[in-house]
Amino acid sequence: MENHDMEFEKVRILGKPVHLVDMEQAVNYLRRHASGEEKRGKKQFVLAMNPEKIMKAREDSELSKIIEKKATLLIADGVGLVLAGKIRGLPAIPRVTGVGLFERLTAAAAEDGSSVFLYGAKEPVVEKAAEVLRQRHPGIKIAGIQHGYEKDTEAVAAKIKQAHPDYLFVALGSPGQEKW
Repeated sequence: MENHDMEFEKVRILGKPVHLVDMEQAVNYLRRHASGEEKRGKKQFVLAMNPEKIMKAREDSELSKIIEKKATLLIADGVGLVLAGKIRGLPAIPRVTGVGLFERLTAAAAEDGSSVFLYGAKEPVVEKAAEVLRQRHPGIKIAGIQHGYEKDTEAVAAKIKQAHPDYLFVALGSPGQEKW
């Protein structure tokens, strides 16, 4: 087990790290950082880890470096990681799905008055996602949306930076979203 610059312990599955964090801990941690209590200029970069991503990272050095050096929170999205940990006799790895975390964080954003930016998918899909969020969470602040087919990544980054969201959700498929 490891414990580097974060408050959560890590275990390794096939050489790649996963934090021992449950849904409540992840949500509370990210809310603290988004609200400014612990922001201190440090952005949080959450990766939803699963067996496929771990296997891909074993062949893709760029993805491996992102997981090891850039991600600040590595949640166990796949039940395969939970089972692998159990088989290896590691401490229990809580399953925290990316979709579940998204749902909890968007609810928290509405409650906290935080803003969200949605980036990825086809234009009608991201528009519908924003509409559904507004219906589920009246008063949620949608700082912006951007479909994932825009080729000018600098323009996308500028649009996001100008919107200054508290939460940025990226849905570009893996490993595209991690590398973006």
